[in-house]
Amino acid sequence: VLNVNLLAAGICSGDSPIYTLSSLTPGVIISWERLDNESIAESPRVVTSNIIDEVLTNLTQKTINVRYAVTLEMGSCINVQYVTVPVFPIPVLTSDLQEGQICSGGTFMYQATTAVKNATITWKRQSNSALLEPEDMAFVPMPISEAVLTNTTAIPIVVKYDVKIEANGCSNTQEVEVVVGPTLLLT
Repeated sequence: VLNVNLLAAGICSGDSPIYTLSSLTPGVIISWERLDNESIAESPRVVTSNIIDEVLTNLTQKTINVRYAVTLEMGSCINVQYVTVPVFPIPVLTSDLQEGQICSGGTFMYQATTAVKNATITWKRQSNSALLEPEDMAFVPMPISEAVLTNTTAIPIVVKYDVKIEANGCSNTQEVEVVVGPTLLLT
């Protein structure tokens, strides 16, 4: 009988579960096989080892429970038990990453969305020397609202925001862009 929790702690997509299997019976040979799961990128494996240590890549935006059949063998006696490892997705934005154009002095508003449940989304604007307003120094909660952007040049500029998505201990930062038109002046 396995001497471990059959429900392992969850991991983020792209990580390895590093899970040590043990038995109360000395001399038991332990092997494991990851059962096929179409939501995991890597092919199933069969390994004779007491350590589950392989990268698991979740292809979805949902938590995927990966099952391992763990075989304990001593002579002609065999017992199979199942260990489950939750693989959390790396959260990504489902909202547009390119938000069109606003006029200089206009207000940029953006509501980020993701398919991952219970995600926290924060943002900060990257430095841009062509803007009158200073860069944001820290990530703040969504939405981006009342963000006045004043272009100090005679040409359109691209303003970039770092949008950070966090869920289940997994995080990802993506860029959102908006074009800010120039201030229109007579010469």
